Amino acid sequence: WNCKNGALGHAVAMRFGGDEIVLAIVLKGDQAQACESLLDDVHSETCRSLQQRFDFAGLDPKPIDRNGKPIAAKGPAISIGVSSALPCGAGSSTLYTKGFKRADDLLNEYKGMWKSGATRLGAKPTEGGGVIFEDAILDAKGGEVKKHIDVLSRKGVAGEAMEEAAEALEKLSLNADNMVAIAKEG
Repeated sequence: WNCKNGALGHAVAMRFGGDEIVLAIVLKGDQAQACESLLDDVHSETCRSLQQRFDFAGLDPKPIDRNGKPIAAKGPAISIGVSSALPCGAGSSTLYTKGFKRADDLLNEYKGMWKSGATRLGAKPTEGGGVIFEDAILDAKGGEVKKHIDVLSRKGVAGEAMEEAAEALEKLSLNADNMVAIAKEG
């Protein structure tokens, strides 16, 4: 990627321990699409390579998960969690909490859904695993938040519609990401 896209930025992979890899990507300007493309390619190529080498279809007995349930996947897959962009020069505490920790938390939240066959945001059902971008989640939730704030802001809205919108926002506000979206919209 660095050779083909050097004008866009630079990517450096680092082992973080166990089976976790941190990929630091420094981009010149607003190159979010290039970053998404890079991570989608990393996901696809890695899954393809793993599944060619470790094809579950040929195994006997068939693999099972920790709960004893059969694994339906074609083979091993990876999942990628991506935090929002952080400015160059951010301190190590910020890089850890808003970078690595946030991406790891997203991954843990979505990985279980993907394994159970969910096709929610970021899932790659044909390859296994998925790629989840914090910004995509905020955009999706922001639309939901905006819808409820519009109801509350509309003149002449009262009663049940207003109560439902307020309750929906209250439920959404229990998640820290949603609080950010509500603050931006409200």
